[in-house]
Amino acid sequence: MKKYNHLSREQGYTIDRLLKQKKSYSFIAQTIGMSTSTVSREVKRNKTARGRYPCHTAHMYATERKEWRWYPRKFTDKMREQVVQILREKQWSPEQIVGRFRLKGIPIVGKTTLYTFLHEDKALGGDLYQLTRHHLKYRRKSLAKPLKSQWEKRKGIDQRPQCINQEERFGDFEMDLIIGAKQQEAILTLTDRKTDYAIIEPLPKGGKLQIKTIQNLLNNRPRKKLNFQSPMELLDIYL
Repeated sequence: MKKYNHLSREQGYTIDRLLKQKKSYSFIAQTIGMSTSTVSREVKRNKTARGRYPCHTAHMYATERKEWRWYPRKFTDKMREQVVQILREKQWSPEQIVGRFRLKGIPIVGKTTLYTFLHEDKALGGDLYQLTRHHLKYRRKSLAKPLKSQWEKRKGIDQRPQCINQEERFGDFEMDLIIGAKQQEAILTLTDRKTDYAIIEPLPKGGKLQIKTIQNLLNNRPRKKLNFQSPMELLDIYL
């Protein structure tokens, strides 16, 4: 069986950039020094639901898959006993339990499995959920409302006017958010589709992207339309 070649983040950025330029897989493969099948597989494995390949998202997916391979998937009786003991002694959240166990090299399932276990225990009349930091209230709130409903008016890139796709006019900008390592920093990019003129703005650690930031960057520049390259990451923007 042929081994899959893992790509570096720099190669991912190159794939992203060349795909936006409508380059073929064979051209991209030659540029980054990989086979065409490797490029095709990379895009297929990491493309979004909208069929796009944001390189930072692809890197995140690859990292999660790499980590998931080494984590146990079965919630054993021994794990259950350890989790219950920690809950009663420490009142830790599932995130804290998973983080501490993995730091010490103790086998443990993921936080989602622990949340499922706590919800099932609560449904059966158990009290373990009361021992967590938020009594499951925070988790329940985050799962109650589907992400799509938080931005019901958004439109896909395929719905934008044809004049934008033809790249014939100035002022049609695409916006992207590049997330740094460990999601500590981010860079906002605004690119004019006709000229490829790019505005790059580093965002402060822990800061939220606000509409005022975009307004300041676009002031005194011709502009017609602004499309989000990665809309699911920009939910802190209110237009």
